[in-house]
Amino acid sequence: MDLLVTGKTIEVRDLAEKVLSKVVLTLFDKLDREEAMLDRGQVEEVIERLTKELLALMPLEVSKYWHKVGPYLNFFNKMVQDGNIRRVSYFVRSGLVTRLVELISRFNSQVEYSVPPFDKLVETVSILARCQPLVIYLYGIPDQF
Repeated sequence: MDLLVTGKTIEVRDLAEKVLSKVVLTLFDKLDREEAMLDRGQVEEVIERLTKELLALMPLEVSKYWHKVGPYLNFFNKMVQDGNIRRVSYFVRSGLVTRLVELISRFNSQVEYSVPPFDKLVETVSILARCQPLVIYLYGIPDQF
């Protein structure tokens, strides 16, 4: 998981992001389909574990490697980019908006020499904010804004 942030080259970080995105998107797609052989509990557990591990990197590793966070932020952006209600509601429930806003508030431009690629962070928060009323309506999830 931490290869998304700590990988030595951009190629390694980008490849890790692409593989992880494909895996998680495939797992969510399996939940959307009605398959008799699918153990939904196991799929949800894998998604939950992956997400928790990724979110756990945010206060520790991500804050140390500002110039390397592009693929990490791109992962979350890919998850919600198309507005898929299952994925959006999942990431709203996981507190992604709060964590991303806290992350950006930790950036100190007087200490850092390069500007992190926050474009995907802003886009992700924007998508989640626009989908928030629908998620609240459908799932009754408390408002984070």
